[in-house]
Amino acid sequence: MIIHLYGPDSYRRKMKLRELLADYFKKYPAADFLDVDFIEDQEAWEKARDFLSQPSMFTPSKVLVAREGTCSDKASKKSADGAEGEERDVKGAAAWRKQWAGVLKKYAEEPKIFVFLSDSGKPLKAFDFLLKKPVRSSTFDELAGEGLRRFVAAESEAHAISFSPEALRFFLGFLESAPDASWNAVNEIEKLSLMDLPQPIAAKSIEPVIEWSSKTAVFEGARAIMWARNRTDRMKLLEKLFLQKEAAAYVFNSLGFMARGGDAVRLADYDASVKSGGLDYEEALLDFVLR
Repeated sequence: MIIHLYGPDSYRRKMKLRELLADYFKKYPAADFLDVDFIEDQEAWEKARDFLSQPSMFTPSKVLVAREGTCSDKASKKSADGAEGEERDVKGAAAWRKQWAGVLKKYAEEPKIFVFLSDSGKPLKAFDFLLKKPVRSSTFDELAGEGLRRFVAAESEAHAISFSPEALRFFLGFLESAPDASWNAVNEIEKLSLMDLPQPIAAKSIEPVIEWSSKTAVFEGARAIMWARNRTDRMKLLEKLFLQKEAAAYVFNSLGFMARGGDAVRLADYDASVKSGGLDYEEALLDFVLR
């Protein structure tokens, strides 16, 4: 079985993937599992192919999560510099795409094999079959207009805050000024929910809090922390964000949205601890970057 989630709205796509995986592991807690990213790992498709083809020793069921494997050429290996090398790269990309598409077609109707595809764009031509049955395909476009308004209303209610009409207009304008509207909405609503603001929140209360340029800096800083290779570099990056007076909850959520594998599990544990009163966000961040 293949479940294909694609589109530029990274937050809603990630939440849907998390929901589907949680439901699956309730039914099959001992299933074999592999998570690969085609952008970060140039051998991702081979790892995915081998994982799917190898028999399981203790369970007949397998789960594969494959990210950015059907919408981008960036996973192809670089063979050489210059025009000749670029030509070989193009041919190489076409070759691995054809083989990867063949692997996916083989497992499209396997009842005990679950392949979750998460991609930021529509599939390339070689993967057009993912848009048809038996594949379960869902798209996640960027939110705007009434769709974004409804999303903000639902998230605000979940965080027990409300906006005045003027504040809501300001907030929606802020969200529509850049990509990742839903991701930014959740970050900012989380930040506002931690403040002791009169309800409904007035525009004059949020204008000093929401800096139109800061979201990019936080996102880039969080991404740098995730990619840093040692503890010292991670600490320097976190200290820089603290000195910029970025909200710790905002930084924490930014890390959480881009974390994968073991990092995602650790951050989920920290989040549970924060919400139960065990740690605050600053302590959780420090512990995360030091480990």
